[in-house]
Amino acid sequence: MATFAKSFRYALRGITLASRGRNFRIMLAFALGVGALAAVLDVSGTSWAILLVCIGGVLAGEAMNTAIEMLCDQIESRYDRAIGDVKDVAAGAVLLASVLAALVGVIVFWPYVTA
Repeated sequence: MATFAKSFRYALRGITLASRGRNFRIMLAFALGVGALAAVLDVSGTSWAILLVCIGGVLAGEAMNTAIEMLCDQIESRYDRAIGDVKDVAAGAVLLASVLAALVGVIVFWPYVTA
């Protein structure tokens, strides 16, 4: 049990480190806005679940992107084309998740705002 607690603390430290990034904080602000809108519009439980999965995916993706960038910066401090490609792919994955989450948000909220 002690090793589980230690692992949990390390994971929380990782979330804290990721949350220091500007992009993570921006995405977290959007997530809070989506949550507030969902609460005000009293969306269904299913819609809440869908929104939370999307929010979790985007935030987890950004945390992974941050980890990849941190590792790449440790491997090579000078510009390297291959390292740049790795960072770009990781950032592209987060952009893809964000765009798809935004589309899901439109689909979920559309019936509530047009009714």
